[in-house]
Amino acid sequence: MTSSALLDRATIRHNLTEFKVRWLAHIEEWKAENRPATESSHDQQFWEDLLGVSEDEAL
Repeated sequence: MTSSALLDRATIRHNLTEFKVRWLAHIEEWKAENRPATESSHDQQFWEDLLGVSEDEAL
């Protein structure tokens, strides 16, 4: 992903689409392994991936 520079709409949509594909793959894998409530155990990773900022960078 791009740094803090302004992003155009197409770039934002592209990044969100990639994010969606990655996370749907994770969720499908968890379902196949019959691992319930796995999403909640990965919530910090989810938000860091969505926002593109790690906890260390945010501080």
